[in-house]
Amino acid sequence: MHVNFSIDYNVKLAIGIALAMMVIAPLIIAGSAAAQSILGYEVTEPQPNMFSYINPITTGLTKYPAQSGVNDTTAGMVILLPSYYLPFQYNVSTGQYINIYVWSNQSVTVYLMNNGEYLSFSSGESYNYIGEAGGNVIEKAFYISNGGTYYIVIDNNNQGTAFVLYEITESPSPEGPVFPVGIADYGLAMLQGNLVAYEYSTNMFVGEVTIYNASTVEPNYCPSLENEPGNDWFSVQLNVVMLVQTVNGVNQYYWLQNVLEFNSQGDQFQVLDNVWNDSGSTSVINSALISGNGGVTSSDGSVLYYDWGVEQPESATLPFTIYLVIKTGLSSNGYPWAAFGYSLNGQSTTWYDNVTIKIPSSYVDIVVTPPNPLSSKYVPFNDAELVIAGPWSSECTVANTLGVELGLYFKYGSYLVPIPYMWNFGMHTAESIFNASSISVGPGMVFVRNGYEEPAYLTSYFALLTIHNGLNGISNTSILTPGTLIKVNEPSTITFNNGTRYVFYGYVINGSELVSNASLNVAINGSTNIDIEWIKQYLINVTSPVPILVNGSVVSTYNGWVDAYSTLTLDAPAYYVLNNKTRLAFQYFYVINYEPYYTINYPYNISFTINSPMSFTAIYARQYLVNVVSTVPIYINNTAYTNYTDWVNEGSTLTVSIPRYYQLNNQTRYLFNGNTTTIILTVNSPEELTINQWTRQYLVNITSQYPLTINGTVTMQYTNWLNQGTTVTVRPSITFIDGLLLQEPGYIITVNEPININIKWTVNWALTAMLYSAIVIAIALTTLLVRRSRNKPRLN
Repeated sequence: MHVNFSIDYNVKLAIGIALAMMVIAPLIIAGSAAAQSILGYEVTEPQPNMFSYINPITTGLTKYPAQSGVNDTTAGMVILLPSYYLPFQYNVSTGQYINIYVWSNQSVTVYLMNNGEYLSFSSGESYNYIGEAGGNVIEKAFYISNGGTYYIVIDNNNQGTAFVLYEITESPSPEGPVFPVGIADYGLAMLQGNLVAYEYSTNMFVGEVTIYNASTVEPNYCPSLENEPGNDWFSVQLNVVMLVQTVNGVNQYYWLQNVLEFNSQGDQFQVLDNVWNDSGSTSVINSALISGNGGVTSSDGSVLYYDWGVEQPESATLPFTIYLVIKTGLSSNGYPWAAFGYSLNGQSTTWYDNVTIKIPSSYVDIVVTPPNPLSSKYVPFNDAELVIAGPWSSECTVANTLGVELGLYFKYGSYLVPIPYMWNFGMHTAESIFNASSISVGPGMVFVRNGYEEPAYLTSYFALLTIHNGLNGISNTSILTPGTLIKVNEPSTITFNNGTRYVFYGYVINGSELVSNASLNVAINGSTNIDIEWIKQYLINVTSPVPILVNGSVVSTYNGWVDAYSTLTLDAPAYYVLNNKTRLAFQYFYVINYEPYYTINYPYNISFTINSPMSFTAIYARQYLVNVVSTVPIYINNTAYTNYTDWVNEGSTLTVSIPRYYQLNNQTRYLFNGNTTTIILTVNSPEELTINQWTRQYLVNITSQYPLTINGTVTMQYTNWLNQGTTVTVRPSITFIDGLLLQEPGYIITVNEPININIKWTVNWALTAMLYSAIVIAIALTTLLVRRSRNKPRLN
């Protein structure tokens, strides 16, 4: 079988299960029963500070799976980041089944694909599949109708990170999971759905076994391909890992097994021990470097291991209790040793084998650490297991009836401590059992019975306390013993210099219970989430020269704290009258936003979402009433007005332009008599301006055929604009034209309307006659005189 762990390095998502662990010593421990003693050691409750906690991501499970298996069985653990998947390739014969079991802390999907479908899937293209199943717990058997190459893919297509336990087997008929069943500590735990990783070491483990009833038999087929059909023996195995540090600084790992073999029909038992080299892929033990009651033998003719057993079966009476013990240490000459023993009375121990490894060493201990596929170990598990399985040689068995209580303890100082974190299956042994399930019955204690097998994490003795402070977003995670009393105190208000503060709202316990007191005292009896919730507020300043509405309240100034992201409504009056000729006119709100800093102008009626400290200033302009009255239209700032009435901002300039003339029609107009036609008015108070220096003028048009005198001027055409009421004098005139005396009588005209006069000349016959009579007389006199002069005597 080829197994490939696929990593998509283009996925950049946070790992959601890494915990920052802080171990808090218990203040108050819940009452417990009277102290129990095993093998002369007092049994005490586990404490969180007995373990070192580490980030599970550092174990390498996000890069590769940690797995084990024999022949047609593969089992393992892996951490799948969001959008990551784990593929397995199988060459399967026609008529076979591929059985898969998955347990995860969140839903995942399992696909069965052929080669082409997997190629499309792994390339990110659209894909099909032969079969699929999804969920937190998956048990699925895929029938293979055509032999060939197939892929089983475990896909985490969710947003969260998934811890996945899996087992895949090939079989001629559908089958469920087949693990050794009991109690195990893998250095991993699930607390409130979070994966916790830890490690510890000890020099002794004790497995407590009480068999109440048992009836087992080996089936005709085992996934390991090893079986003795009808065999009614089964085993209870205490499996641990011993770490040896040589004087040369080399770490060596040895898998130690103390095994109870029990005949379920004859009520007989025997014990044996094994020592396996887990340090490297060769897994070889040199017989020259190991001593004990037993010797080095081979497994499948290739792997050498140490083996010894008390071969003579002994009778047992149900219920039957036995304590399996493994202890380690260094000899006086610096050689690591492992002692194997058992006790039938729980007081004295029969040490039936002591195995010494003749390698000078500086340290030896039994270790429990999280599985790490990046290590050089042959088997990536440093776990402790007390499990029920087939009797030997990778064989399986079936539980027809079963009632066995198991307890797993490690030595801490002068005490025995039940393991606090419990899984219900083993992975570090090749034997297995069908139709068995394990349930927790106390700290480090399980009861194994026949029934549906569902390998999973059982429970934790400890409680996970997570305190999340919404003020800084920091979560402190603590592991506590049940009954621990914690005290949390928070100030009622935390104020920062930047106009931001947080007001304590309350403690929310497990998402529902609200405690509003700033001081919290609570006993932690189970995994608990405490959210410290705050109300974020910003300092808001509102100033205005006139009363305005702030969230419906009339104020002139407002300086207060407002909840973040709440709505602040400001409503300013458009005008505020000071007296009948002076008022304040709203211009805009000058808004200063401090985070980030900016300013902006807003209209008089706004609703603003408060997302930082802010300052609002209502800007008003003082205005004065300006009245300009004129008989005729004038221009104010280039706009024509007859009567101008308006409110003008203080300091504004009005330019009043007055036309010199204003034409009413073609023959009537107004004349402005003022000294200037432009008035510059700076408004600093109410203004009243009347422009009344106007004179009505009319067009006077006098025409004459002959010259005459009009207002002292001799003219034949008189055209002029004259003020209303002006007198026009046309003097009487006589003119001699064409032998006639023509005259006009003269006029005195008061101008109250337009005047158009065409002077009429008439013949003055009397004067003409008199003129001509005079002429005749003159001629006659002249003639007479001439004649007289001719008749006078000449004088010589």
